[in-house]
Amino acid sequence: MFMERLILHRTPSCGVQVSVVLMILGAFIAAMKDLNFDAMGYVYVMANNVFSAGNYVVTKQKSECAAFGSVGSLFYCALLSIPVSAAIASPDFPLVYKFDLWLDWGFLVSFGLSTVMGCMVTFATIYCTTVNSGLTTSVIGCLRNVIPVYLGMLRVFEYSFDPTNFAGHTISVAGAIAYSALKLSGARAARGQPKH
Repeated sequence: MFMERLILHRTPSCGVQVSVVLMILGAFIAAMKDLNFDAMGYVYVMANNVFSAGNYVVTKQKSECAAFGSVGSLFYCALLSIPVSAAIASPDFPLVYKFDLWLDWGFLVSFGLSTVMGCMVTFATIYCTTVNSGLTTSVIGCLRNVIPVYLGMLRVFEYSFDPTNFAGHTISVAGAIAYSALKLSGARAARGQPKH
């Protein structure tokens, strides 16, 4: 939200700002009673948040150029990531070459499908950012985790229930739902459809 204001010069409505503050407040409340607190883990998560926000804002900015668009953004994203990925993976190239399953059809099909699905997820993220905003893409990313989070709280995974943590997650989800409702009603109003 701050980067959109700074780079794209767009200020969201007061309701949207309040819903984002609710999401952030919920995250801080949930983290207050984190029994597995790891300071470096939180530093990495915050760095990821900053870099993701920057990625979404730049994607939105570049996709609005006539020369880019969603497909162009996907192409340049892939093109620029090849040297970085190659540099990171270069120590493992000999191991990749010696991998035993390169001739196994099951592995090749799985590898090919995972590559295609990765491209589809990247395209869907870029398209969502192009059509909406980076903030909306971030909120949708949080909302897609609602079911796994609450299922995890039912002891499907290793989770020790804490009321403060539960309340924080619920506040954050309420903020995300409020954001979605505000954006949906705003889109309907812009098209002249009645609100439900």
